[in-house]
Amino acid sequence: MSGNALMAAVREQADRFNRFYGVEVEVQSDQEMRVGAQVAAEAFRIISEGLSNVLRHTAARKAFVRIHARDGWLQLAIGNEAQSGGAPRSFTPRSINERALSLGGTSFVENSEDGHTIVHVSIPT
Repeated sequence: MSGNALMAAVREQADRFNRFYGVEVEVQSDQEMRVGAQVAAEAFRIISEGLSNVLRHTAARKAFVRIHARDGWLQLAIGNEAQSGGAPRSFTPRSINERALSLGGTSFVENSEDGHTIVHVSIPT
């Protein structure tokens, strides 16, 4: 799976989430992304798990995926719309974090000022 194949697979996954679960997933990426097949496959697994977590652990009807390749790193952001009813809780998506670390990367969770919860993952290309 290359960068182009990764984007096609993520867009297909986003379409599935909309059709089957009613979750609208916006996908943003660099125009030209050069990543190897193994990195692309691992990125797809991380993104799929992140979207699955949005479905299982939130009531969000909107989510997003951002994919950018910069300076030898593939940067992923998987997020969901703001939730009503109090402050977001802090958490670490264990398996996503473990996968990122096993690939020599990092991950962290951001609760943005506008209330979005965003899982950020960086893995070397």
